[in-house]
Amino acid sequence: MTSPGTEEATREHVQMLAKHHGFDFDEQITIFSQDEIAAYDEKGEFLLGTKSSVVASPNGNGGLYSAISAQLPRLRAKGIKYFHVYCVDNILCKVADPHFIGFAISKEADVATKCVAKQQGELVGSVCLDHGKPRVVEYSELGAELAEQKTSDGKYLFSAGSIANHFFTMDFMDKVCSPSSRLPYHRAHKKIAFVDSNGDVIKPEKPNGIKLEQFIFDVFELSERFFIWEVTRNEEFSPLKNHQSVGVDCLSTCQKDLAYVNELWLNRAGATLNSSKRLFLKTMASYNGENLQELRHREINEQSIETDHVINKFFVNH
Repeated sequence: MTSPGTEEATREHVQMLAKHHGFDFDEQITIFSQDEIAAYDEKGEFLLGTKSSVVASPNGNGGLYSAISAQLPRLRAKGIKYFHVYCVDNILCKVADPHFIGFAISKEADVATKCVAKQQGELVGSVCLDHGKPRVVEYSELGAELAEQKTSDGKYLFSAGSIANHFFTMDFMDKVCSPSSRLPYHRAHKKIAFVDSNGDVIKPEKPNGIKLEQFIFDVFELSERFFIWEVTRNEEFSPLKNHQSVGVDCLSTCQKDLAYVNELWLNRAGATLNSSKRLFLKTMASYNGENLQELRHREINEQSIETDHVINKFFVNH
């Protein structure tokens, strides 16, 4: 799913990949664009993007359902039965995770979601039950008091942190993508660039307006068989959300976390690591640590990375 501002560049990039790797773009890839909705200032007035148009922004990850609805008949005709939906910013996401999807299918789930144990002060939603119905309460809606409340064993009461990683069946998607299904909009207080009455572009230093977003998990309450799958944070969740200067959930932390997972796989494969460099497996070498048997009992250091043809086959240096 793209937005109007990213669709053209995404299509060009995927077409380049298709040509390079020799697969059928139209057969393998479906690109569709979500809607946009106008943003407004703190007084309720529309913000201008130009002197003759309003600022518009993508309508949130919940825009998936209206955006993909026209594609569902074609996908069903192709034999698609299940969807794995995830946010693009998580570098450790296991795309089409066979264990997660297999579990959901074996339990006849119509919806399943991955979560991690929440950490103190973490700004993620909490998967919970509301009057017996599954839902995700966003951190901004939960409040600090409930967010910090703990059980008798010292764990957070609302401990299931949502990581935007979901399983849906085709039948469930048909239901929630129907014209009669309507998701609520949530307010997001953001820094929004705009054009003032003189036509000058203003880039605020603090939040100055409201964007409206739909949340993908607001359909959870319609599930008839809902499951939560808790995963290990340092193996499956490292989001890219901030500028490098923030130092948290940024490019350098994603690189560090990816290197940790790769090194974990190497240790499990029986390799001996002796390098000050961070190690990254090539994209096609391994999905989850498999196919590394050639490196068993090998010592991997900075020199061998450069000279050993077997190791070079598996690694790039960063």
